[in-house]
Amino acid sequence: MANFFKKISISLFFLFGASSFAQQSDADQHKWRLGAYAAPSFHWFSSRNKDLIKHKGVNFSAPMGLQGEYKLVSFVYVFTGISYRYTGANLQYLANTQYVVDNNQIQVYPDKTPSSFYTLKTRNIGIHGIDVPMGVKLRTKDMGVWAIFGEIGLNHGFRVSSKSDDKVVSNSNPNQQVILPGLNTKNDVFLYDLSGFIYFGAEFNLVSKWYLNFGLGYYAGFFNSMKKNDNYYLADEQEFLRPDMLSRSVALRIGIVFN
Repeated sequence: MANFFKKISISLFFLFGASSFAQQSDADQHKWRLGAYAAPSFHWFSSRNKDLIKHKGVNFSAPMGLQGEYKLVSFVYVFTGISYRYTGANLQYLANTQYVVDNNQIQVYPDKTPSSFYTLKTRNIGIHGIDVPMGVKLRTKDMGVWAIFGEIGLNHGFRVSSKSDDKVVSNSNPNQQVILPGLNTKNDVFLYDLSGFIYFGAEFNLVSKWYLNFGLGYYAGFFNSMKKNDNYYLADEQEFLRPDMLSRSVALRIGIVFN
């Protein structure tokens, strides 16, 4: 599915981008539309090493953003925008995964077994970032007060911060689980995340040039979101954890568009 998003999004973007140059002489074909939206979303990670980490639950957020659309021909637009987005997930760690925490920061695991360490059981990770979507929108002409649209494109995500609440057991008290809240996991997450997305929805003409826009979308990350570092030690395998996680989201977008 990731390859499908990538190939279709890039092909359509360049195809309709090229067609815009062929339409330069027709001023009626070039119109801007501006909008603002909120997108209540459910986020999770798809693990590609499920024997070590598996999906346990979703995180919810309601990011807000701005979007600008540029009309190429009667029903084709290219668009971009910006939003502040929260993603994340609930994860379960199946292997004997150990780490060391100092001052709310996860440390590089030492060469020798430390005197104090934690075994990670579950993690609720939340990632804050800036998103810049780019894509192609196909929109019907107004049918009375309604219009239908579809969007496909690429989302460029830039990580700002990452925190996690971990459920762990310590080596000093292995029979009791405790929660380590607000751990700084910024160094566990890549700065940049590329995903493909697709939306289907409708617009309702409120008055004059103002439209209510709503749609249902799906986001699929193309690459591993998690860095491979030496912070997490698999005690049974005697090697370091190498996570391989792909971001996923489903969003319901609701917004206002000015034509």
